[in-house]
Amino acid sequence: MTHWLFASLLATSLLLSLVLLLRGPVLRAFGPRVAYSLWALPATRMVLPPLPIPFAPMQKTIAAQVVTAGTAAGRADIMVVVGFAWACGAVAWFCWQMVSYRVFLARALEGASRLTSRCGVDVLVSHAVTGPMATGVISRRILLPLDFMDRYTSEERRMALLHEGAHHDRRDILANFMALGFVAAHWWNPLAHIAYRRFRADQELACDATVLSRSAPGGDRQTYGSALLKSASAPLTTVACALSHKDEVRKRIVMMMHPGFGLGRRITGMGGALSLVVAGAVLTATAQVAPPSAMRNLSGWFAPAVHNFDQASRDMKAESAEMARFVAENRREAAQMTRKGRATDGNLDERSDSAAKVMASSNQANPSSAMRDMSGWFTSAVQNFDGASRDMRAESAEMARFAAKGGHDAAQIQRVGQTVGGNPVERSEKTGPN
Repeated sequence: MTHWLFASLLATSLLLSLVLLLRGPVLRAFGPRVAYSLWALPATRMVLPPLPIPFAPMQKTIAAQVVTAGTAAGRADIMVVVGFAWACGAVAWFCWQMVSYRVFLARALEGASRLTSRCGVDVLVSHAVTGPMATGVISRRILLPLDFMDRYTSEERRMALLHEGAHHDRRDILANFMALGFVAAHWWNPLAHIAYRRFRADQELACDATVLSRSAPGGDRQTYGSALLKSASAPLTTVACALSHKDEVRKRIVMMMHPGFGLGRRITGMGGALSLVVAGAVLTATAQVAPPSAMRNLSGWFAPAVHNFDQASRDMKAESAEMARFVAENRREAAQMTRKGRATDGNLDERSDSAAKVMASSNQANPSSAMRDMSGWFTSAVQNFDGASRDMRAESAEMARFAAKGGHDAAQIQRVGQTVGGNPVERSEKTGPN
């Protein structure tokens, strides 16, 4: 909130300067109504909330300055004191303006007589005004001086009433209240008070243009100018719209001598003013900046996450290395079993040859019964050795297949470990402490 307030006050001050520079050239080129519409630029920016936009370098600079100031002060109460003083000044200034308006209105309505009522607007004659004046937003009134019927001709009275009625139709008094709220926010800024007086002058010029555009050319301009001169008076209040102020009579008479601006030029000017309002409000908008506490919380969340990813990567790499060692050990055992099987086959062949030689010598030597017993014993022994050799070979082949499958699984686990292990390191490098 503090960041948005300071950024808005600074941005609207810059936009006020821009409007004060552009209002004169725009008035001469496109007319008073287009120039009056330029005041929507600072008003729009003042009520614009923070926007989620990726740019706004000025606002980021303001945010950094506000955060730095708060940190340098040790998050002390200086910002609270400044904000409280600003709020007190704004409320006091606005209340003073409202009290002045209510006092003037009470004095003007005291003893006032009602002449007529048209379109929800009461026309009153009051001793407290020296010229025609429009007041009120809900209870709309037009206040006339006591000598209104004697001082003005019938045509001048008609033009004066048209002027004050145009103020009500254009909701100028409501705009004046809103402008006072804007100035109250800038009560400490002399530029805002200057801008308010220029705003009221442009408002009267735009109202003159509205009235003259609805009237017949030629004679109405002269009659309207005569009514302005007869109504010249000092400003009585900052909210009500008087027909003529002494300070602006000359400029308004000069503008009435202008032949007018064509529809095409007015449309072009309005389009340019609208584009300027939108562009100025967006380019100076307050970007949504995360507060320092939120940034610390976000950093505190990312740091454990990165640490967990790093730990998981190290665990995966350790498991991959352990599996590789297990596969290597299985391969060594399979090779040893294969060598033992081959050695067993060789011994079996040698023992078979020895048995055959013994049987031959026994056949040559003696008894057939002894030979038959020896032959049966050797035959069973050879069969047992053959069965053991086949079992050893089958186990050796199975162990070789298991070792090959283990090597394939270890390679896959190692690739997964390298993939998972690479991302956390990169993330930890990207999200590391600044």
